[in-house]
Amino acid sequence: MPNAYLCALDTLGNGGDRCAARLSGLIDHFERATGLQDTPEMARHLQDWRDATHRIASRRYYDFTA
Repeated sequence: MPNAYLCALDTLGNGGDRCAARLSGLIDHFERATGLQDTPEMARHLQDWRDATHRIASRRYYDFTA
């Protein structure tokens, strides 16, 4: 899993609302910041990594809301 998703998980855990909408926003930010969204060969993997990140967040944080 690319660092963009790990950064999103860590940022989510640093405080604030632990909800799916905030995590999606963080994922989008880190994907753009690292250039993942601009790389055509990575495009087919993005949704799978997003889904995996949401599953990890729901297991890691007891107060994560979908």
